[in-house]
Order: sequence, then structure tokens, then C-alpha cells
Amino acid sequence: MSIIKKVGYPLAIVVALATGFVIYKYTAKSDPEELFETYSKSVVMIKNEYVYVAKLRNSKNTELYFTDVEAGEFKNMEVGSMEKVPTKTSYGTGFIISKDGKIATNRHVAAPAIDNAQQLLDVLKTRYEAKRPAYMDTLTLCGQRIRELQDLADRHGDNLDEATRQRIRERIAYWEQKRRIANEVLSIMDFNPKNASIEAKIINLGIVYENTHITEKTDYEECVLLQVAKDKADLAVIQLTDKSLPESVKNIFEVPENDGKKEEGYKLKLNTDLYMIGYNYASVIGDSDGEGLTAQLTQGKLSQKPKKFKFLHSIPTLSGSSGSPVLDENGTLVGVNFAGIGSQSFNYAVPVKNLRKLLDE
Repeated sequence: MSIIKKVGYPLAIVVALATGFVIYKYTAKSDPEELFETYSKSVVMIKNEYVYVAKLRNSKNTELYFTDVEAGEFKNMEVGSMEKVPTKTSYGTGFIISKDGKIATNRHVAAPAIDNAQQLLDVLKTRYEAKRPAYMDTLTLCGQRIRELQDLADRHGDNLDEATRQRIRERIAYWEQKRRIANEVLSIMDFNPKNASIEAKIINLGIVYENTHITEKTDYEECVLLQVAKDKADLAVIQLTDKSLPESVKNIFEVPENDGKKEEGYKLKLNTDLYMIGYNYASVIGDSDGEGLTAQLTQGKLSQKPKKFKFLHSIPTLSGSSGSPVLDENGTLVGVNFAGIGSQSFNYAVPVKNLRKLLDE
């Protein structure tokens, strides 16, 4: 096989490297159907099952696991274990950028974050502190009851029958358990919210390819989280655990090199035709007829001059399209779709230069 770079239609330069993959780079306008046929099998649907974990970083390194936050409350919260915590599931899109199974997507798809996490931790601390006096009173009461029972046993031990002594031992054990719980809660309360954090704990992260018939969990190919952008760019890279691609994937997306200038990378012009390949509404639309997953090609234009971490486009999007590749009319990867602003035709993408930067780190 060859790597084929189309540097001007219909001219093609063929470089034989025997990789089995084809990387297309266009400099002339491309037919939308050709773009779709070229790349649709290299665009994948991502399913992420996860819970959230609040790491308090106190003396016991307490971890609180929960499903979500509703009205400021941690839903299904458990201390120290996530076994009983229901997982949360989200879907998105990704696209293959290397022959060893690296896939680009959004950070919020691969590593979902809680909005206003610091504020939530501050609220949690405030609520804990409000309960502290009650737990301190519980400790005082427990100590008092234990001393009374021990004193009773010491003063009247010889005159007490075995059944009474057993009841005293059981009551002491009860108050000691109550005291241990109170001490445990107080130790959890003893944390600095500025040192704590909330992050997603991934349970299952997987992808499916176009034409997949999704009937069970094993239809998803397992992935691991590889990289997450640390700046404002909503980007992440995941990778197939077996680092291999199926034979159906012949083409991978080329992430353009940054040119070293101030305006790094590919420059878009207003009203440029743009295309997006993705899985709007995940499998609801992608596999609505049960005949296998099918990606969608949607079209729009550049609506606003690009900024460092985003550009506005008019490509229609729905839930599930996060992480979709955005291509220009020449088939060049120019961005990664990541957010809408209240209308299907006003959406944001991350400029591709940010993905290049992440890959180069």
C-alpha cells in the first residue's frame, strides 16, 4: 500500500512506504461525498462510563465517589468506595490520527469535568463545618455513656449476672462504634477545599466504528486516556489499548504542523465552507434503523475570525457531535468541534493548531 497525498487535483504523488494507510492532503476543492467516503471510517463514536471522585487530600486521603451534582447536592455519594455508585454515561465523537490507534476528541468527552468544582468543594466544606458541633456533641455523649457503663460494671460487677454483664458490654460496644463513626466523619471534614479536587474516574472508555451493529458492551473497542490539554483548548487524545486498527480503516487524519509563525498553523478566512463528520445524537441517529452505525456529514461556514482557542462556525450540531473533525473545502483538518451556544447553527471548534501543540508536548 502507499501513502497518497493529493497536492492538486487530479495530480497525486505516490510515496510507497508499505504502511497500509492513506493520508490525504488536499489543496484543491473536494467533493463532499469524496470527503465523507475518505474519512467516515476513520471517525468513531466514543462511549464513556464514569463516576466522579472528590479527592479531599486530608490526613486520611479521603475520596468521595458520586454520580453527579443536582441542585448543589452530590448524587449517590459514597465514602471510599465506588462499588455502589451508579455510573454516568456520555457519548461523543473522535477521529483517528495515527496508525497505532490514537484518537483525537474533546477533553469533556474523554475526561468530563464538573462545572464550578471549586465552588462545590467550598460548599461541601461549609456544610461539614455546620455539622461539626453536632458531631463534637456526639463524641462528648459517647464518652459519657461509656464511662457510666464501665463504672457500673466496675462497682457492681460481682453482683451482676452474666446476662446483665453481657448487656453492658453490648451497650459499651454500641457507644464505641458511634464514637468511631463520629471521629471518622470529623476526620473527613478536616480538609482544605483549595487543596481538594474533583475529577472523573473512568470505568469504561470505548469506541465503535462505522457500520458496527451495537448490541452489547463488547461491541466497543477498549481505549485509555492518553493526553488532556492543560490550557483552555477542549482537547484530549485517547488510544486503543491494543494499538491496532481494523482493516476497514484505510485513511487517518493528518494534523498539520504549526508553521512557527505568530499565527501558528492553518489560517481560516471568513465564510469558508466547512464540513464536519460525526455522530450527532450518537447511536440514536447513527443507528436509527438497526442496520449499523452511520456517521453524518454536515456543512456550514466560518462565522467569525478564529481566536486562539476557538472559532465560530455554522455547521449544525447535536449532542454527540463533540470531538468531531472539522474540515475545510480542501479536505484539510482545521478544527475539532466542541460546543454550541444555544442554536444548532452557532457552534465552536478548537483550531487544529491546538491539537498539534498537544501532540507535540
